[in-house]
Amino acid sequence: MPTTAKDFFKAADGHRRAVELLQPHEFRPDGSRDSVFFSIYNVLGFTVELYLKAFLAKDGMPDSELWKKKYGHNLSNLFDEAQKRGFAVCLPEMTAIINFLGSGHADYGYRYVQDGGYVNQFNDLTLVIRALQQVHVSMQDELA
Repeated sequence: MPTTAKDFFKAADGHRRAVELLQPHEFRPDGSRDSVFFSIYNVLGFTVELYLKAFLAKDGMPDSELWKKKYGHNLSNLFDEAQKRGFAVCLPEMTAIINFLGSGHADYGYRYVQDGGYVNQFNDLTLVIRALQQVHVSMQDELA
């Protein structure tokens, strides 16, 4: 059975809310990052991916196309295609989020922790979460 725009949107909403719940636990009391940050960023990447797929599916792109390697977990390609189709919510913030998370999400850097490896980390997720909340609100009337 095909994955619909509403399915992608519902999953994106759940992932976004999970990030909101986890975000206060990203740092330890001493200011160092807790290992939970890998989970936060993994879920954050999927949040972005799923909102973009919801937008594209709503615009008529079949899920069979969205699952192909060109799009799959490639936030940049998903974002580029969404912009071509009229996605215009929080563009400066979304561009920064995509540029920041893109490689770590696509190459599984946030899923599989490697000693000595490096993945990008935001200093403060508040603005990221706020931008994703705005994306959610912009789509909810049609997809909720």
